[in-house]
Amino acid sequence: MQIPIKQFEEYVDENILSRGLAYFTKGKVEELEELSSGVFEAKIAGTETYDVRFKIKNDILLEHNCSCPYDLGILCKHEVALIFYLLQDLLHLESQPNPKKSKTPKTKTTKKKTVSEELAELLKSIPHQDLTNYVHAYSMRNSTFRREFMTSFAAQNANESVALYAKQIKAVLNSAGKRKGFIDWYQVGKVGKFAFDLMQKAETHFSSGNYQSALFIACAILDELTKAIEYSDDSRGDLGTPIRMSLELMQKFIAPEVPQSIKSQLYTYSLSAFDTKRFDGWDWHMGMLSIAAELFQNEEEAKSLIERMDKVANEDDYEYHVEEAARLKLIILFKIKPEAEIDEFIESNLKFNEIREAAISRALLKKKYTLAIALAQEGIELDKKDKPGLVQDWYRCLLNIAQQQNDKEKIVEYAKWLCLNANKGNLSCYNLLKSEIETKNWPNYRQALLHDILQKSAWQINHLPADIYIQEESWDELLKFIQDLAQNDQLTLYGLERYEPYLSTKFAKELALLYEDGIRELLQYTGRSYYKNAARYLRRIKKLGEHELAEALIAEFKTQYKMRTALLEELSKV
Repeated sequence: MQIPIKQFEEYVDENILSRGLAYFTKGKVEELEELSSGVFEAKIAGTETYDVRFKIKNDILLEHNCSCPYDLGILCKHEVALIFYLLQDLLHLESQPNPKKSKTPKTKTTKKKTVSEELAELLKSIPHQDLTNYVHAYSMRNSTFRREFMTSFAAQNANESVALYAKQIKAVLNSAGKRKGFIDWYQVGKVGKFAFDLMQKAETHFSSGNYQSALFIACAILDELTKAIEYSDDSRGDLGTPIRMSLELMQKFIAPEVPQSIKSQLYTYSLSAFDTKRFDGWDWHMGMLSIAAELFQNEEEAKSLIERMDKVANEDDYEYHVEEAARLKLIILFKIKPEAEIDEFIESNLKFNEIREAAISRALLKKKYTLAIALAQEGIELDKKDKPGLVQDWYRCLLNIAQQQNDKEKIVEYAKWLCLNANKGNLSCYNLLKSEIETKNWPNYRQALLHDILQKSAWQINHLPADIYIQEESWDELLKFIQDLAQNDQLTLYGLERYEPYLSTKFAKELALLYEDGIRELLQYTGRSYYKNAARYLRRIKKLGEHELAEALIAEFKTQYKMRTALLEELSKV
């Protein structure tokens, strides 16, 4: 989120604002440096010392990060303290002197150079051989710097290869705990950061046309991190994210501008990974075959791929793999086989939903509407028992066909069905109905439609009515809707918070009472996470201007739960 720095207090909870101001006035902001234009870094001292980093341009806070664990709001108290420090002259604030702050007195005539500018000047003044000697010596005694340096300039290494990057990744894994047999939650974050930065380098290489280095890195990341997941706590996705990035980058090599020599390397890599089952058990096992299906160059390679796909269809017990093999085979057939053979394959594989979708698309291209309708209706019959999500897809196909035929009766029928049953895209169907129903009939139709939606059983309830009320600015109806949800135990505090911006001006009191009910429900449970949430929503009541209610609840809870010391501590922060 981008934050106008001079209006930052609008984005901060009052408690965080006051604590951040206290940190500033007590001189807790230390070692502030402007790394480059608009990029600031500082240490904020407290129980522990945390690093805060800002990127500011035209008085807009574009990026902000603090190393503390706070995640209950947009800005933490340490970030607020740094903002107060940066705005102290504008706000006429003063803080206690801190010996760790820069001893250079402020002047209005001389702008202090940024760290980046000072570093650039220093590098220019150092003789080349001295700099070379320093980098070599420091690399030999600091393994972390050595890995970073060698990875950054691996493209200039005559021995650059997948193995070279894999070696660097393995070194990071070993230092993080691989030798002990397991990489814990904390250490895996360090590995993830290294891999993420490396993938960003790969993307930069690709963008600049250095496809070879980009491919080496992507392959090394995929190989080593897939193995590493087996002995790591990746619950946070530190390894999964760079793996995903590597797979996404591999897809980019399909582009026409990538040289054929690079594509051939990726084709060979993909087939090798698939044949050796290097990624067996992961989605990207079949993903390798998918990449190869986009990169083959001749009928001989196509035949080789089809043989692999037929083997999957005949021998693999995993339904997803069998269906994916059929989908990939169709991609190849589209490129090398005549229409009759393609139609024959599609006809014999309609049990797979993506093949059926392809059949419907081909029928529509040929304006064979009766066939397209029959295929979609057959899909509904096949999937209505076990696959409701696919049934929705077939109804969307029917709606698309009806629109192409301009069949208003069917458009209304299918759009209404989707409004009542689909789990996404409902509002667009509602708007379609509104455009198709005659204006004079719409009010009664709308009332009946909303009645039908609200009659759905609890597990089917969606928030389509709320989306409709918001779109139409029907605030009274929106309030009644969420009050009914609350009465039927179908409204969470998170859901209530979603609707607050639309109702806070007109219905602050009513919202505060709904928050009260949710907070009371929260306090039926014990644990600091529940207490923190309760305190957070008490602050929301204050934000609504209902200070008396918030204070009354705090007093009540302090008496009722006087033995819950953690709760009392959180309440004291409200």
